[in-house]
Amino acid sequence: MIPGENDSPDDVRDLVAYVAENLGKDTPLHLSRYFPRFKMTSPPTPEKSLFDALEIARRDLQYVYVGNIQSSEASNTSCPVCHDVLVKRSGYSIEMAPGLKTKGSGNFALCPKCGFETNIIIK
Repeated sequence: MIPGENDSPDDVRDLVAYVAENLGKDTPLHLSRYFPRFKMTSPPTPEKSLFDALEIARRDLQYVYVGNIQSSEASNTSCPVCHDVLVKRSGYSIEMAPGLKTKGSGNFALCPKCGFETNIIIK
């Protein structure tokens, strides 16, 4: 999300509506904090903008998280039913929830707490 380019609440609502309608509400959405590099001179994305976008996106999408920011809760992927953490992220480290596994011959993981079939693929 780049300040002044694509970070307004209307931009976020438009993106979320498009993803939900065309790709499905279970499509993961990663909202990433921008930092100026090379020829881009816009200021870094304010953390508040990311959290506001996260709140908007989670109204219509099941798997939304933020990146490029130090936030344990907002960077994780949680079960859309029971909200238990399924994938924990910290920097470049990723940890799957204990007990996250597939059922039968399918590749989609089941939430270890409530049994919801997620869109997380385990191979």
